[in-house]
Amino acid sequence: MYRVRAVGASGLMYLGQTGRSLRGRARQLAVCYREEMPYNDPHTAAPCLWAYRVEDGLDFEISVSPVSPGEELRAVEDFLLWTYRRQAGRSTACNFGRFHRHYTRPSNRRDGRAGRRLEGGASNPDAGPSLPPLYLQGTPTSPEWMGLAWSPPFPLAEAGSKAPSEPGVYRIWRAGETRLEYVGESLNLRSRLAAHGAKFAGPFLASFAVPPGPLRKYQLREIETDLLGAHYHQIGAPPARQYGR
Repeated sequence: MYRVRAVGASGLMYLGQTGRSLRGRARQLAVCYREEMPYNDPHTAAPCLWAYRVEDGLDFEISVSPVSPGEELRAVEDFLLWTYRRQAGRSTACNFGRFHRHYTRPSNRRDGRAGRRLEGGASNPDAGPSLPPLYLQGTPTSPEWMGLAWSPPFPLAEAGSKAPSEPGVYRIWRAGETRLEYVGESLNLRSRLAAHGAKFAGPFLASFAVPPGPLRKYQLREIETDLLGAHYHQIGAPPARQYGR
């Protein structure tokens, strides 16, 4: 695991994980010190850090921590991001697809779209406010889990008629199980759950929550990460089919 903060600041700019070399990952982040804004690869946080360095004069420092063999790194990352949101009351500056208010995000190098500074006082909406963090309440399959207004459970195969075509978060599980199969977010719950229904064979249940909006994609990801972090805390494992399992 690794975390990045601005020198002299207490809040985090970014928190991440790698299953490879921490030193190599740090080198990928260091492209934020180049003269031109880097592309989204080799590290999606580098363009965001570059914008904060150039616009706000920030310098950065990194700290790292090894994780025990066998730990699901992405689950630990979600747990730490949720923990940070609860402790700080807000998200890190460059996770979840958030970006600097005065710049557009670049594409990957292959697509060739460079990030640029916005003109005329325009602001990037992905620099908007963080949603308030979610706090522990209920269990992963209970109707009050994490304080969201979950729909009654319904068979996943009926998602086409039961889920709305609205942004929100969802959970999928087997009846009688306490561990979820999957947690996700989507700008269109109906189509996303229907796609899961076409792939998940078996008697799965689903439930969704539509937070008050309108919501940006990064805000849906904040909610999703809080749910995944809480699931890891409560169950001791990520949802069974999360992270490409």
